[in-house]
Amino acid sequence: MFEIGFWELALIFALGLVVLGPEKLPKVAAQLGRYAGQARRMARTLTSQIQDELEAEERRIRAKEQPQAATPEPAYRRPGAEDLIPGTTAAPGNPATTADASAGTADRPQP
Repeated sequence: MFEIGFWELALIFALGLVVLGPEKLPKVAAQLGRYAGQARRMARTLTSQIQDELEAEERRIRAKEQPQAATPEPAYRRPGAEDLIPGTTAAPGNPATTADASAGTADRPQP
């Protein structure tokens, strides 16, 4: 990132030692390290939040562009299976339910 070589780092250390003194230099270096760590964490968090928002927006756009495909209803073949289909009721006089029910009763032996 900054491409600081050994001699540049040694020069900065020497200037810090002269300006701050040997007692304060380790404390200041530790504080600078903590600040740098916090800045990195904040940048990483911001980057991940922006990435998450972009991905969510792309998903929303794709969902709007693609029409919702109707889920096909399963083919129930047993008599009385209409009761198992959610949201449907076997109404008397309904041709679909009466035809299915009558077809299923022909297979059963009569008591």
